Amino acid sequence: MFRDNSKVGWSVIFYNFSREIDRKLVVSQMYDDRTIIWCKNEEEMESLLKLHKTVIPGTGGTIVSLIRWSMEEQNRDIKIECRSSWMGVEGLPLNLWNIKFMGKIGEMCGGLLDVEKDTAEKTFLHHLRLKLGGDEDGFVPKSIRLHYQGSELFLKIFKLNDWGYIFNGFFNTIWHQDSEFYKNEEAIQKRRSDGVEIEDGLNAFGS
Repeated sequence: MFRDNSKVGWSVIFYNFSREIDRKLVVSQMYDDRTIIWCKNEEEMESLLKLHKTVIPGTGGTIVSLIRWSMEEQNRDIKIECRSSWMGVEGLPLNLWNIKFMGKIGEMCGGLLDVEKDTAEKTFLHHLRLKLGGDEDGFVPKSIRLHYQGSELFLKIFKLNDWGYIFNGFFNTIWHQDSEFYKNEEAIQKRRSDGVEIEDGLNAFGS
């Protein structure tokens, strides 16, 4: 599933989409602009694919696209959430660490808003740290290409704060990696309601 903008978080999208289709979604995060929905069977998958593109209520008009997974779709035009955000840029040769080329990067990413001090002074050389505007939908591409003297430069863009990839809030969504935990927890609650004493069912999953 793809979203067309980053104005609202995935948790809000999942919550309202779950209510709209009257079922819980089992999902795994992938990238900022896409996620995987795990279906119980082929029938459930086909019913979701029929929606194709749909506006999610309660999200300010956010549109999601539901597409069958493939390797091509998984890696096609990956975007990263960016709204006047500090981003890392990797792959620019040291001789091009100047405002001209930083400006070119900005032109492809919604504008260059600022340059971090260590980047400007070249005291940290692993990657550039630039504040980028992002496009009108709140994204920048995961990678860009620049040309210099007949050579093509491949630059990788990434979030300086990796926690930005984590979805916040459960709402009506079950995370795929946690689904076994909840199945176990439900079984424990049922056994307790039947009067069976359980020492500590959660220990099965470690602490």
